[in-house]
Amino acid sequence: MNKINNKLCQPCERQEKKEPVTHWCIECNERLCESCFKYHKILKITKDHCFLTSNEYFSIAQVIETIPLFCKTHENKPVLYFCSSHEVPCCIICKDSDHKLCSDIERIAELVQKPEYEKQSHDIVSNIDKATETLEKISKDRSENLEQIDYQYEQCKIHVEDKRQHLQKLLVDLDNTFQKFESEYQIKRLVVQNQIESFSSRLGFMKDRQYIMQTLQKFKQASPEQFFLAERVIQEKNVEDASNLRESVKELSTLQCKYSILFKPDERNENILMIDTVSFKSLPCNIESCDFSMHDQDSSTVEDEEDLRLQSSSGSHNKTSSSEHTDSVVSKANAIKTRSLCSSRWKSEACLLGLGNSQPNIESIPRISTANQNKIPSLKYKSHFHIKKKNPNIDIRCVQVFGDGSIVIAERSQPRLLTFNINGNQLGELSLQQTPEDMAIIPDNRVAVTMKKTVLFIDVTNLKGMKIAKEITLQKHCHGVAFMNQRILVNCLNGDLVVMSLDGSVVKKHLCNSGLWYITGNDGAVLSVKRNSEIMNFFNLSTTRWSNSRCPGLYGANGIVTDTMGNIFITCDYSNKVYIYHRRQSQWKTVLGSESKIDCPRGIAYDANTNYIAVINNAGKSIYIFKMT
Repeated sequence: MNKINNKLCQPCERQEKKEPVTHWCIECNERLCESCFKYHKILKITKDHCFLTSNEYFSIAQVIETIPLFCKTHENKPVLYFCSSHEVPCCIICKDSDHKLCSDIERIAELVQKPEYEKQSHDIVSNIDKATETLEKISKDRSENLEQIDYQYEQCKIHVEDKRQHLQKLLVDLDNTFQKFESEYQIKRLVVQNQIESFSSRLGFMKDRQYIMQTLQKFKQASPEQFFLAERVIQEKNVEDASNLRESVKELSTLQCKYSILFKPDERNENILMIDTVSFKSLPCNIESCDFSMHDQDSSTVEDEEDLRLQSSSGSHNKTSSSEHTDSVVSKANAIKTRSLCSSRWKSEACLLGLGNSQPNIESIPRISTANQNKIPSLKYKSHFHIKKKNPNIDIRCVQVFGDGSIVIAERSQPRLLTFNINGNQLGELSLQQTPEDMAIIPDNRVAVTMKKTVLFIDVTNLKGMKIAKEITLQKHCHGVAFMNQRILVNCLNGDLVVMSLDGSVVKKHLCNSGLWYITGNDGAVLSVKRNSEIMNFFNLSTTRWSNSRCPGLYGANGIVTDTMGNIFITCDYSNKVYIYHRRQSQWKTVLGSESKIDCPRGIAYDANTNYIAVINNAGKSIYIFKMT
């Protein structure tokens, strides 16, 4: 039966009429037009039949038309029975012949009325409903996911374009810096070239005079008068030329060019910063000459250095000066002025650290070459030991040293505290529920440990049997922790600097920059360094003033600590170094590097009793002990 006939009334078709279908009789299994449907509802024999509308019929037509209602063997006999043993429907003749021995053959009309069949029918409907609901959810989810990846694709295009423009700007900035350097280089080169030509010309004259003097020697015996008068003329010329040459030599300088190109991520790890430093340095020209010595040169001369710094694409660096760079000899007055500025800088930082309030005194500024108390401390290797050699995933971030030389460390790969003696022998272990971030020694034989939104007070009276003394919950995730002036200071990632008493109650909050900070305390000031930053921050708790100092080469700070003199030590796993900020000299120096086998250092700790510095080394795998001298 084709698709067109399926839409026509079957009784009318038998009369060779073509009427559209409006209803379907379930009992008669026939399609009916509107007229036939009305007669069907009137006739006594068919008035109680069940009907479907044409829409309902066509929705199930594909299923209904595939179901055989008459026996395949006996075509005129309707299917009235179902044999469960053979899983087939059958007519009454098949029942009495082929299935007469089957015990579970039932009449279909009775079968569908049974409670178990009702449950089976209900399960089918329920499963269809669940499948429909699941498919609707999947369709919605897929549509939302498609919208999401379309949006992310557009955002990726914007991001890639932004990075492309950023990189193009970096290249443009690099070209601009090189052009400035090239211009400066051409100027310097022209100056030196002109000096070469000038002195080459004067050298030619002097060699001619040298030849003349050799020739005049022949006149000394033969014609002494001529020799004497000629020599006087040459001597006068020599005096004048010697004076000019002496002044010319004083003005000479040896030019040196130094350059450095560095690329590194910014603090947010979003863009690349390019720090390009090109410097021309003028050093005294030490020309030894028995006739033209340089003893009258001003002893206060200092070298003049000219730096060309490329402004980073993020705008964090200063622009290079547009003024012309010139080589010069700095006078004593300028040198004193320079030292005065250094004094002011040192004094401002010292006041911020609470080290005094006196006015800067140029004469009292410590200098490296004077008293021993102003010398930069040196760290002498004492010993080292590895933590759990058989565990390649060991990850130690923070360490503290007790007065007897014993050590406590916080392990992250398997959250716990471990204690060791100075020889590296393990004493005790305390398991933690969360990953430790930082640690500080506090009174009453305790250490404070930060973990997510929790600060733990750990009793370390017995290093072999540590136990949790108190647990304090904060509102925000915390990281750095320090102890100072009977107060515990905790850095929260949202930017709060939380000040707590020793009983764990919050006393005060200060606002600072958000992020991962490593902090320590000294003389009324909080000293902090941020992860992925080159800036060390000073925060005076009394005045609530911030200041900072830039550590050249620092990036990827992992720990900070101070000694009894107020010197600040910072570890850096980016440069594989440990830096010191010398308080008296107000300058940064490298105290530990590759020569001390420093490799990817993490946390750092100092103990005043033993003067030991402990450094977590080898990316959290070992502890190195140094003695400060």
